Amino acid sequence: MTQDTRHPQPGRRPASDREVAYRRLSKVPTLVTLYSHRYLPADVSDTGYPVFSVYQTDTIYYGCDILDYLEREFAGRRAEPLRRVDQRIPFWSALAEGKLDEL
Repeated sequence: MTQDTRHPQPGRRPASDREVAYRRLSKVPTLVTLYSHRYLPADVSDTGYPVFSVYQTDTIYYGCDILDYLEREFAGRRAEPLRRVDQRIPFWSALAEGKLDEL
């Protein structure tokens, strides 16, 4: 006999949507503000991580890495196409790439 997995175990209440959201969001990597609404992942121990522009619900890559970002933000290269982003950051890269199924 198999247990019905749609219902919680006896004596346990099902998690509310709020609890599920909190649990999932607590695993999202933290971002550190670089300038205005430009962010870098906080827990990086190497180079080559992307810079994100996060403004309300809009999240995009703003630089392939910190050097690319600085050149775009302060040296007038904003209109140039973004090079390939080598390092993906869970959650944030999915948002920037529009891959909502990965969230």
